[in-house]
Amino acid sequence: MNQLDWEAFCRSEFLLPNEANIPKLEEKFSFLIARLSATSGGRSGRRPVDPTGMYNEENVGFEIPGAISSFEEAMSDTCQYFDGCIRWHDPRALFNITPSPLLDTVALAAITSLYNPNGLWDHTSGKLLLAERRVVSALAGLARWDARLVGGVFTSGGKATLMYGIKAGLNKTEPEGVAKGYRNRHRVLASAAAHYSLESICNFLGLGQEASIRVQTDARGGMDLASLEWTMTQLLAKGDVVSAVIVSGGATMNVVADDFDGARRVIDRVCARAGVPLPQLHADLVISWPWLMFDSESTIPTYLSPATVQGIMELHRRVAAVRVTDSFGVDFHKTGLCPYSSSVFMAQDAASLRSINSAMRAQIEERDFGDASNFDRTLENSRTCQGIITAYHVLRRLGKQGFREYIGRALRAREMFVEELASIDDLELVNTDTLGFEVVIRPDFYRETLEFRDIDATPDSNEVLLYKERCELFWSFLNQNEFNVENDTPVVGYVPRFVNHRYRSGAPAFLLYPVSVHLDRICIRNVLRSFRNAKTHFEQRLILGAEFARPRLRLDPPK
Repeated sequence: MNQLDWEAFCRSEFLLPNEANIPKLEEKFSFLIARLSATSGGRSGRRPVDPTGMYNEENVGFEIPGAISSFEEAMSDTCQYFDGCIRWHDPRALFNITPSPLLDTVALAAITSLYNPNGLWDHTSGKLLLAERRVVSALAGLARWDARLVGGVFTSGGKATLMYGIKAGLNKTEPEGVAKGYRNRHRVLASAAAHYSLESICNFLGLGQEASIRVQTDARGGMDLASLEWTMTQLLAKGDVVSAVIVSGGATMNVVADDFDGARRVIDRVCARAGVPLPQLHADLVISWPWLMFDSESTIPTYLSPATVQGIMELHRRVAAVRVTDSFGVDFHKTGLCPYSSSVFMAQDAASLRSINSAMRAQIEERDFGDASNFDRTLENSRTCQGIITAYHVLRRLGKQGFREYIGRALRAREMFVEELASIDDLELVNTDTLGFEVVIRPDFYRETLEFRDIDATPDSNEVLLYKERCELFWSFLNQNEFNVENDTPVVGYVPRFVNHRYRSGAPAFLLYPVSVHLDRICIRNVLRSFRNAKTHFEQRLILGAEFARPRLRLDPPK
């Protein structure tokens, strides 16, 4: 083994005290980008990957080398793990609501990693906690809350914002539970269309999955208020504690917001009648929060259709009622053009955030450098600051005008998808009522598939069972890397069971989320043509008896 000159290695591979070797980092970026560019394949919506046996024992095994490797050798090996990544900036990447981040934010994320701050305390993160407070203040302004009284923290994702909301509700309805544990039977209420992670959160909080109670949806797709009132009344009569009610600002597959004002009135009325503490009313705005920036029709881009303008104002009206809620969650990595992950939990009353873990003081009591600490009010002690600084910057850089344009362009992309689908007879638009920009379609195999409403009406018929099987196999076929690269197939999402207020039984469908800022009508036509081409090839291979690996799919997909 060669003698290691550790001092020389450190001078070369770590940032010097005077930071004179920052150009070294630029060289590493250049090498990494060149290496990734050389292996990007056909430049489609996904980097090429061989999916067969990826996690077999012989591939999973890894033994730590005995000696230090050269940068070039180690990085060339490490780069392989970007294989299979979706290229969200490509117009053919339509898998989910994951936009390509603003390049500014990518640069900021890299520099934040270089300085390696921990957002636990301002002593370990400089003014980054001030940036956090400013983002919280800006979001409070959008919600029409008093920014002097609010509390807010960045956290690991939308699921964590829901967990904060439920935990605040537990502390509100059983304050002694922080020290002694919760002894009552707590319940968390949400609509049937709310996020699927609620059951998991209840499990992690020790309440059990059955603590999550789903309320029926109304004819519009939002939470049915009569059902909410009946459910709350029945639970309280049994001695249960309703600790949180989650209202949705729109789900991933169907952006239709609940009636926040109506939910507040129901909660206040039922709890007053029963003489019990109010639960936490938490709004899940991780997707729809930018709609708060559309103050009037005059702020909406003029290229959108009257129907889309009406939809924007309808969603704005519903999410603007967040002012009556106790807390809400925001994802900047969904509709905020930031890298993963950048999420914020917002509490209208700072005491609600303080109660999470019996914090020594509220955020509003912290005045000087050295005062700001989060270790007794957050889930994490090791807090990345990347989400904080990227969120602050994107708000500062784009402003309301930029966000309105981004959302407007995404909605215009949906309009163009709908226009193009109108002349295609073997693809059916399924989510006709959404106020968002997602597109859900049903493929017609061999021109003999039932319309989606008939599929939903006869879920156990032979025709529907055959359709479900073909959808699963087609999804597997779409992910065969060789065909994808050679035919430029778009990377689309798959919904094993699409349900909404129109379709109660549910059935498979395919999801196209127009998140790339580079989408135009030509791209959209090419996407639909490539998707139909893939369907034709699939049908031909199926007739010839080709076998396809069956995907492992969850029965209740993300909503």
